[in-house]
Amino acid sequence: MPTLSREVSPAGKVSTVRKNWVLFVVSLTTFMVFVDATVVNTALPSIARDFAATNSTLQWVVNSYSLLVAGLLLVGGTTGDRFGRRKLLAFGAVLFGGAAVGAALSPNATVLVAMRGLQGVGAAFMLPSTLSIITNVFERHERAKAIAVWTAVGGIAAGLGPVLGGLLVDNIGWAAVFWLHVPVVAIIITGLSIVPESRDSRQTPMDFPGAILGTSGLLAVVYGIIQGPESGWTSAGILSFFAIGGVLLAASHSPTHLPACPFGDGPTRFPSVASRQTSMRS
Repeated sequence: MPTLSREVSPAGKVSTVRKNWVLFVVSLTTFMVFVDATVVNTALPSIARDFAATNSTLQWVVNSYSLLVAGLLLVGGTTGDRFGRRKLLAFGAVLFGGAAVGAALSPNATVLVAMRGLQGVGAAFMLPSTLSIITNVFERHERAKAIAVWTAVGGIAAGLGPVLGGLLVDNIGWAAVFWLHVPVVAIIITGLSIVPESRDSRQTPMDFPGAILGTSGLLAVVYGIIQGPESGWTSAGILSFFAIGGVLLAASHSPTHLPACPFGDGPTRFPSVASRQTSMRS
């Protein structure tokens, strides 16, 4: 994602009404991404009962989503800058919605964990594009208010997730927390028709190796934390996962794998902030 000071914005060419609709679409996308980080929590007892899932499996149902969002956020931002933010947001929404359907129809816990991971990939493609679209559409003096709305929506969504999940599970069933996203995705995809396409002309290189190393390292460390109580914290397998995870995380931060495109000059560093928010809200 480009720095705010270097963004070439067509804001003056976008009407106020259209700007408001754009803010609605990107805020709805952000709402969906952050709701999904917490809405599943209240469904875990029902999932455990239906699939006879262990505690470690249930933790993966929650963490597979957040880990892939955090691990692929920078790649998602840079990919949108290169190929188009609206285009990548649409692709991420389709992937997210398809994975939500797959999660709702999962025949077992393994498939459910995999679908949650795919939802995380879709969210990682969508979330960076939402802020980049705001900075591209809104003029400099309008951005603070638009970003404040975007930020508030994410916070409200994370807090509302467990409440919404509880209502859906009690009245419909655990699959409803995933079916919930289907109409929202449909609204987002339809609303993208009013969002102007934008990309970064600087063509910043994408750090796919760094992202793969970092995500793999996170997965290895979290796997050790989740499986530790069952396998034993000092067992060779668990210690190996911690060691491998540490090496991969260190390698991902080497000089040859610097962050893909941070907000170097702007007042906020969106990728790192969003990663922390996603991790804390899970």
